[in-house]
Amino acid sequence: LEAPIAQDAESAEAIAQVATSTGAFLTIGHYAETNPVYKRAKDVFLSGALRDLVSLRSQWRRKTSWREVAPTPEREAALNWRLDPARCGGLASEIASHHFHTLRWFSRLTPRAVSAWGGVRAWNDGRSTPDTVHLHSRWDKEIHADSELTLASSIGGEELQISGTHGTIRLAGRHAWLFKEADSTTQGWEVYAHRARFHQDEGYVLLANATKLAAQGKLE
Repeated sequence: LEAPIAQDAESAEAIAQVATSTGAFLTIGHYAETNPVYKRAKDVFLSGALRDLVSLRSQWRRKTSWREVAPTPEREAALNWRLDPARCGGLASEIASHHFHTLRWFSRLTPRAVSAWGGVRAWNDGRSTPDTVHLHSRWDKEIHADSELTLASSIGGEELQISGTHGTIRLAGRHAWLFKEADSTTQGWEVYAHRARFHQDEGYVLLANATKLAAQGKLE
């Protein structure tokens, strides 16, 4: 099923119960697990490169209204389901659900409480669905996560960060990086990796096929 599968916990549980009772194989279409770069980054995380987990963070920034134009009111209403609170939970359900899944997939922790704030910052066209949302969540082991999602600004795009005492992994679509702390340990593969600088930080580029490229002498 495409994520999110429901707009409330009761409906999601009902779907899961039907799958269990019928023996059907149920899987949710979260995109992170099909991303080879994210898989490589997860391997780095599981290797202990970050050591003790500190915090989680995500952002999704686009300058777009989400509003579609159609020749008839009926068709327009059908196309603009994302702006209808009865049919869609807005940015939190359409975008943050994927972020939460990715962060859970990496950390193997579960969010236990979420606080949310939102409002209309750019698209004052009569909508009630916020175009900007901030989420703060508390996870297992007292790990906290912050998420910002907006249709009002595009600078920064989409990114997730997983921070630990020995480094931070940054995920951005087809790209991922590991930024290591000065007191972190070396795992050996770093000598073959490309490096990229972000302001005052320098990170290792995480490639899905890094081992193969290194064997071919194509990594600097």
